[in-house]
Amino acid sequence: MNVPEVIENIRKLHALTVNTDALLDQQMMASGLAGQPSSPDQDAACKRYPQAPHVMLDREQASPSLPIGAALAGRMSCRRYERIPISFGDLCGVMAAARQIEAGARSGKRPYPSGGARYPVELYVVASGVQGLKPDFAYHYRPDLHALEQLWSADPAVHPIERIVPDTDGVSAIVVLTAVLARSVERYGYKTYPLALIEAGCLGQTIQLLAAARGLGSIIVGGFVASRVSRLLDLSADEIPLLTIGLGRPRQPEGAA
Repeated sequence: MNVPEVIENIRKLHALTVNTDALLDQQMMASGLAGQPSSPDQDAACKRYPQAPHVMLDREQASPSLPIGAALAGRMSCRRYERIPISFGDLCGVMAAARQIEAGARSGKRPYPSGGARYPVELYVVASGVQGLKPDFAYHYRPDLHALEQLWSADPAVHPIERIVPDTDGVSAIVVLTAVLARSVERYGYKTYPLALIEAGCLGQTIQLLAAARGLGSIIVGGFVASRVSRLLDLSADEIPLLTIGLGRPRQPEGAA
């Protein structure tokens, strides 16, 4: 199998399904975003940024505060949020959707399905209002450590969250799900793409359920500009953005007590 050729063809297929904007690419290049502190190490389990500062997440915050039935009933798409920070504990609990729960395994078992346990999906967090995290910083999530790796900062005037999901008002953080194609292509070929979409969908639903269990609003947005997200996160040629999830405190309807 010609792995580079398969990856390139999947990228072309992906480009037909998402928004692109060359002008926005130029704006991103001139936006003043600082470069990442180091290039990531790639392996079969997850990306690693060994030189990046780490923010450890609290594993004790992983248990949801609502039963699954109540979380399902409370899960809905929210587009309007209070402009107040969410707690660090809430983010810890939401990110537990992707943490490694089996130590020592080749890929590390996680609480969602993945074709052949290849786990091509990676998670990033762009924080705007999260207690304990610097605003307008991007982070890469390490499932094996349950930690965030700090990648870069941006001039607050650039508003990186609005550049990723422009149709939401007041979100505190954006979780970006991407797929590292090379992790699965050698085994699954062109089936890598639909398998990655299935994995991202399952993980996205789990993130939304954990958010609802903590009283957070969330929304999955597929209408982002893919070239903008790739530029913002400095994704490699074999990594493509799949979906984004906005998180925040839902805005109460006018007149609500």
